[in-house]
Amino acid sequence: MSRRHMNRFTIEQVLDIAEVIHSRGSRKVWRIGDYILKQTPYEGVNNEVATLRFVQQHTTIPVPVVYDEWLSPDRRFHYILESRIPGKSLKQCWGVLSRKGRERIARTVLKYMQELSQFRSDRLESISSNKLRLNNFVPKPYKVLLNIWRTDNDIFDNEYRPALLSSGVDDGVILVLKNTMPPCQGQYTLTHGDLFTGNIIVDPVKEQVTGIIDWESAGFWPAWFQYARITLGAGGWDDEWKALLSRAMKATHLPPHSKHGRIWWDAVYELLDHPGSSLAREWIKEIIRYLAGENVSLNNYDGFGL
Repeated sequence: MSRRHMNRFTIEQVLDIAEVIHSRGSRKVWRIGDYILKQTPYEGVNNEVATLRFVQQHTTIPVPVVYDEWLSPDRRFHYILESRIPGKSLKQCWGVLSRKGRERIARTVLKYMQELSQFRSDRLESISSNKLRLNNFVPKPYKVLLNIWRTDNDIFDNEYRPALLSSGVDDGVILVLKNTMPPCQGQYTLTHGDLFTGNIIVDPVKEQVTGIIDWESAGFWPAWFQYARITLGAGGWDDEWKALLSRAMKATHLPPHSKHGRIWWDAVYELLDHPGSSLAREWIKEIIRYLAGENVSLNNYDGFGL
């Protein structure tokens, strides 16, 4: 099936026989037999199709097959028609999986993360050399990064500093954050960027991963961001998965500066919400001592409420 085949019918006729399997705001996903149709707001760039085709060609990671993509006539929405990955999301079947099954799934996802990390870039960019979707790297009112950055100074001065200033964080604290930011330059590796339980498809009987979906945030991110991004939104229903994947990374595959990056990134978020936060200042002090070579371990910080 392709858009050409779908054009035999109006979009309304197609969606009348489709099953809505996800709907959040203007983001919608329909199941049409063995096909998936995704609608996302068009933000001037969409890198997902290029990423899916690259991953399918160069890795063993099971991903959907892309049949077509197009924009709505008014360019408000981007559509992807792709194959449906068999199985259920990890979110749907978490409660029925055994402990060993969950651990096996975490090891498989970690293996896929390692496969991706062999691909590198010298810039913060998508697989198609476009700007990246923000992906919470910096909280902003817009949806994509301002540019394709290379250096640490460019990233901090153009992305983090304006966000911190607009939240009322003191200049002195901002300078300390800049001086303690984990290295980005020379550390850009291909990363999925959103490995929450809804994006991991599994066979609940065999307790095996059958696919990884939703690659719209994927790109060449700083290596430490893989680890930091896992605990985004900690304190929610999927903390068990986030903690399990974090432990698996710490045990076998922790990219450089990951522990430093996680606590630094959380300190930034804490200050953006609470510019006078004493907790964030304590975290920053720990980083300063750590970077100074003092006998400080960041192992006890895990991003889950500490």
